[in-house]
This record gives sequence, C-alpha cells and structure tokens, in this order.
Amino acid sequence: MLGRLVETEFLGGTMRLDRARAERALAPLARRLGWSLEATAAGIVRVANAVMERAVRVITVERGHDPRDFVLVAFGGAGGLHAADMARALRIRRVYVPRDPGLLSAWGVLAAEVVRDYSRTLLAVEPPDRALRATFAALERRARSDMRTESVAHPTIERTLDVRYAGQSYELAVPFDSGWIAGFHRRHAARFGHADTKRPVEVVTLRLRARGGAGRGPAAVTRTTTRRPPLMRRRVVFDGRAVATPVHRRDALPAGTRLAGPLLVCEYSATTVVPPGWRLSVDPTGGMLLEERRR
Repeated sequence: MLGRLVETEFLGGTMRLDRARAERALAPLARRLGWSLEATAAGIVRVANAVMERAVRVITVERGHDPRDFVLVAFGGAGGLHAADMARALRIRRVYVPRDPGLLSAWGVLAAEVVRDYSRTLLAVEPPDRALRATFAALERRARSDMRTESVAHPTIERTLDVRYAGQSYELAVPFDSGWIAGFHRRHAARFGHADTKRPVEVVTLRLRARGGAGRGPAAVTRTTTRRPPLMRRRVVFDGRAVATPVHRRDALPAGTRLAGPLLVCEYSATTVVPPGWRLSVDPTGGMLLEERRR
C-alpha cells in the first residue's frame, strides 16, 4: 500500500504481489478509523516499528548500553524495510544490510561454532581467587574432554562469575580475572547508576564456556563491476507524502556505489528502503551501509 514492496520483484519475481487484494483486506480497518488506505497502512507500519524499537531498547538501554554507540544490522526478509525508521527513532546513525539478508540466519547455522556451557553454584562472599581457579580448572577439564568429542581440539575458554551485593536477589555476569570485584562495581554502576565499594560482594555461580570449530560464511562475490540504471521509478509514501522513487536491483550495485535516498533496493530474499535524508554505499563485500545525512 505504501509502495515499498515492488509487486514484480518479490522473491526475485517468482511471486507476484496483488495490490488489489491488499486494498480489499485493509479497507474495513480504514473505514472504522475513518482514514485513507495509505494512512491506515502507515499507521500499521508505525505500530510495527514501535514494537521492534521497544525490543531493541530492552537489549540496549535497559542493559546499560547506548544504542547510539552501535550500528544497526538489518537482516531477514523485512529487516531492511524497517531499519532506517528504527535507527532514526533510536538515534542510530548507521544501518548495515549484509549480503543475502533473508538468508543470514541460515548462513549462521552453517558457520556457527560449537559452544558448550558449564556452571557450578558457589554462594560465597568474596571467595579467594585460588578457590575460584580450582573450581574453574575442574570445569575446564570436563569442557575440553567434551569438545574433543565434537572434533574441536583447541577450544577458546571463557570464565565468568555471576556476582551480586550480598543480600541482592539478582546478579551481574563479570569476567573472572584478578580484578573481578572492581569489575563488578563498575558494571553495577553502568547498569544501575550506583555502586557501593564497601558492601560485601557475593559470588553465586561460576560459569565456563568452551567454543570453537567455527566454519566460514559465504565467500565475498562481486556480482557486477558496472552500476546499471534504476529498474524503474515508482510512487512510494514517506511521512505521508508520495515521492517518485528509483528502484534498483541489488546485484546491479557494485562495490563502491554511493546513492542518495529515497530509493528501494530489491533482491530475492529482501527489500531495503532508503528514505529521504539517508544515503547508501556498497562495501567491498557487497554489504550495504545506510547513513543518515547530518541535518
């Protein structure tokens, strides 16, 4: 309804979208709201964006991370449709769209490393490091034996502690090293805005992770070296206003391409929307970087 999905390009053209049926499906809701079809569609997109934005805030702001310090990675078939709007709402300046974004999870399964987790409950106030090292050594022996059965001869070993102030009912994960107590105070201050270096610190659980044997993702492939002109121009609605927008096929955008929005980029597994005020560049591996131009 907003023009962002090109009817003839969905799944590389193997499935044609039916705009007339979309209009009929949306019409009852539009009548109840007293809105136009386009306004109703835009409202649905705003609700979807708000739900995803809240989810991102849960894993960033609510964990002490500022989303402005990160690049938003857009994957899945619909990630690129919403990413720029979400990034703007979260004040993230850059969005990265990897090659074949609709297949990213599948590539991840193929290339994923073997991971084994082990834990031991302790419940001790500021135990000596030698006692912690002895417990970790026992967990590590078990982990290395298990990883050998997975054909991983030299796993990477990570050691963390679940730590809290004595009397608290929740813990923070802290890497185990000689400064783990000071590290806990820093993480507590970052997460909750305060710390008490005089208060006893309790270790609840020791955790050890063994990992290794990662495969390789798809090799970088340059599909084309010469940029081709837009496939078409079509009417796309941005912020309630229809704009004549170029449509490009992704395999026609070689490395080094730089384009200013608005534009649509279509490929078999996804569509990427670059709104007005954003620009797109293609990196040497074929990944697309979207950046909001400074106002």
